[in-house]
Amino acid sequence: MSDSETNDAKLTAAWQILGKANEKGKFAVPVGEFMPADVRQAFEEGMEKDLYRLIDVEQLDAARGGLVRVFKLTGAGQGFRKVLVAAGFA
Repeated sequence: MSDSETNDAKLTAAWQILGKANEKGKFAVPVGEFMPADVRQAFEEGMEKDLYRLIDVEQLDAARGGLVRVFKLTGAGQGFRKVLVAAGFA
């Protein structure tokens, strides 16, 4: 895989996370949700780069059950999301 293809794959994986954010910059990840290895890596890198922060753990309604971790984009995360949108990842 070329450097360009590797970079595109990383950006695609990052978009799979940052693209979940709503207009307030919040997104939820179900506890125990399976993530492909590339998305898991992008998720961990995003945490390390402080692109988003865990703000809450909430229980879904009784019909759906389970817990979700709620994250909020930081200023850096919002900026990176805008770069991805401008690059056509939206």
